[in-house]
Amino acid sequence: MPLTESVAVRPAAQRLLLLATSLLLLLLLLLPQPAAAESYACQTGDGQKCCPPGRRCGADMRTCQGPFKMSSWMYGCQGEKWDRSRLPIDWSYAGYGAGEKQIPLKPQSVDARAAGAKGDGRTDDTAAVERAIAQARDGTAVYFPPGKYVITRKLDIRKGVTLRGAGKYKTTLYFPKSLAEVYGNFGGWGHGTCWVNYWGWDPIRDDKTRLATITGFTPKGSNKIFVDNPGRLQKGMWVRVVLRDSADVFKSNLMGGIMEAGWPSSGARNLVRFSSRVSQVGPGSQVTLEQALPWDVKTQWGPVLHALRPTISETGVEGLTFEFKWTKYPGHLKENGFNALMFNQMANSWVRDVRFLNADTAVYFWGTIFSTVQDVEIDVTSPRTSYTRDPWSGLDRNGHRGIWSEFGEDNLFQRIAVKAPFFHDFTVATAEHGSVWTDSWGADLNLDFHKGAPYANLYSDLNMGAGTRAFKSGGGAGAGPNSASYQTFWNLKASQPLKLPDSSFGPQINFVGIQTRDNAAARVAVRWMQDGASYPQNLWLSMRRKRLGW
Repeated sequence: MPLTESVAVRPAAQRLLLLATSLLLLLLLLLPQPAAAESYACQTGDGQKCCPPGRRCGADMRTCQGPFKMSSWMYGCQGEKWDRSRLPIDWSYAGYGAGEKQIPLKPQSVDARAAGAKGDGRTDDTAAVERAIAQARDGTAVYFPPGKYVITRKLDIRKGVTLRGAGKYKTTLYFPKSLAEVYGNFGGWGHGTCWVNYWGWDPIRDDKTRLATITGFTPKGSNKIFVDNPGRLQKGMWVRVVLRDSADVFKSNLMGGIMEAGWPSSGARNLVRFSSRVSQVGPGSQVTLEQALPWDVKTQWGPVLHALRPTISETGVEGLTFEFKWTKYPGHLKENGFNALMFNQMANSWVRDVRFLNADTAVYFWGTIFSTVQDVEIDVTSPRTSYTRDPWSGLDRNGHRGIWSEFGEDNLFQRIAVKAPFFHDFTVATAEHGSVWTDSWGADLNLDFHKGAPYANLYSDLNMGAGTRAFKSGGGAGAGPNSASYQTFWNLKASQPLKLPDSSFGPQINFVGIQTRDNAAARVAVRWMQDGASYPQNLWLSMRRKRLGW
C-alpha cells in the first residue's frame, strides 16, 4: 500500500472507531442501570467476609481491600446463602403494596372545617367530623387543618376514607372521655374496640373467594402447586393458600413437630394461610406462585386456593395526634378504654406521621394484611405510672398495648418511637406471620408474643433501650407457647446483653447479631439458632434490595 494511501485512510478509521465508541457509551448510558451493590461476598476459610460497599474482593476472591463484616450463615452478604429452612419468608413483601410502592397521597374531598368543625379545643366537633366522613367519597381524604378537634363518640368507618391532618405536631384529635365513660363496662376495655375504628372485611369463604382445590403434595420451599381448576387463575392475580386448621397442621407446619399449638389448632378457622401472586398458570394443572411456600401442603389438610378480596384497601390515617385526657394507668386488664385506632381486616393501608398521647392502646391491627405503620410516636404528656412491686400489675407502665397485630400477614412497622414504655410495646398474636418490625426504638422496648401461634415475623435493627424486658410475653392459658417457629431477631441492640426467654417460649427461633446473657444454640430440644455475625445490618432492607434493587 502506498504511504500516501495509508496516511489518508488512518484518520478516517480513527474517526469511525471514535464514533462507534461514542455510540456504545451512549447505549450503555441509556440501558437500565443496576442498583448499587450492598456488598461483595468473599469466601474465606473462617466464614464469609462481606466487603464494604464499593470495595471489591481481592484478586484471589478471599480478602477484602479494607475492613469487612462477617455475614450470617443463614443468609450471606446479599442473600447468596439464604437458608429457607430457617428463613422461610421473603420479608421484602411486608407493608403497603407488598413493599413495591410508595404510600400514595389520596386526593382531598372534604375539609373538616367546611363540614362545621371548629378545631378550637373546646367545641365538641364530633357531629361535624361524622358529617365530613359521611360526605367523603370512597378513595379520598378528609382533611383536618391545624387545630384541636374534640371527639366524644366513636368514629366507626366502613369505607375507604383517609383521615389526614396537617402534621402530627399541628393537628390533634382530642378525646376527653374514656370508652367506659361513654359506653360503660369500666375496667373492661383491654382488648378490641377503639375510638377510631375502620371496619373492613377480608373474607375466606367458599361462596365468595374459593378458586380451586390443591390436588397434590407441595413441600416447604417450593412455589409450584397443582389445582383442579387452573382456568380460574391468571398471571399476576393475588391468591391465598389456606389449610384446614387441625392439631396435625399446626404441630407439623408451625411448631416444627416439637410443640403443641393449644387451642388455635382446633378452635379457629383459616389460620394457616399464605398469600402470593401467581407468576404462571400451566402447563396443565400446575400453578407457579411468585413466593415459595413457608410450610408443607398435604392433601389430607384440605388445601384450597382463595382469591384476595378485601372490602377496604388503599386507606390511611396520617399527619395527626391522637390525644387522650391524662389519667393514671389503672393497671393491666383494668383499662377504661383510651384506645386510639383499629384497622379490622384492612389491606394495603397505612398509619404514618401519627403521634399517640396518653393512650391505653395506640394501634390495633386485626386481620390486616400488606399494611404499614410508619413514623409513629407513642408518648404521654406526663408519666401515667405508679409504684408497684408486682411486675405483672402493669402499674409501672404507661398503658396496655403500644402496637398490636394478630390474624394478619405481611405488615411493616417502621420508624416507631415508644417513648413511654407500655405493658406490651410491640405485640404479635394469633397466626400473625410475615410481618416486619424495623428501624425503631423504645426506652425499654418490649417484644410481646401473645400466643396463638404467631410465626415467621422479623425483628431487625431495633434499639431496645435499657433491655430489661425484651422478650417478656403474655397470653392466655391453653393457647400454646408464646411463639411458633421462625421468629427471627436480627441485630437488636441494648444498653446491656439481652436475657433470652426460656425454652417454653417456642420452637425454631433465630437470634442473629445479638449480644445475649446466655446461648440460644444451647436450647437443642427446641432447635434455636444463634449466630454472632452482624451483616447485613438490616435484613429487611437487604431482602428488598435483592428483590427490587432499592
